[in-house]
Amino acid sequence: REGLIAVVSVKVPEPQFEGQTKGKLGSSYVRPIAQKLTGDNLDKYFEENPTHAKAVMEKSLMAARGREAAKKARELTRKKDSMSVGTLPGKLADCQSKDPAIKELI
Repeated sequence: REGLIAVVSVKVPEPQFEGQTKGKLGSSYVRPIAQKLTGDNLDKYFEENPTHAKAVMEKSLMAARGREAAKKARELTRKKDSMSVGTLPGKLADCQSKDPAIKELI
């Protein structure tokens, strides 16, 4: 989704759109045809231009690694936040003794 953009123009005799803004085509039979044609032509182009294919592959791998690193960072932040919820504020502290008689306040 980042850096690789393609525009495909399709003429459909009776198009059906999703929503009132007509921003997305709702006709389900168009997608497989467009995917097949663009996929075949893209395969042919990459076979004829291996340097472009390699550049696109490297960019997509770098983007995938970036997404994975961002996901790990989010999970780590959430984990740290959930751990800090249980800490006691200010002068309060956990009891250090293992003896149940000393731990009781009453």
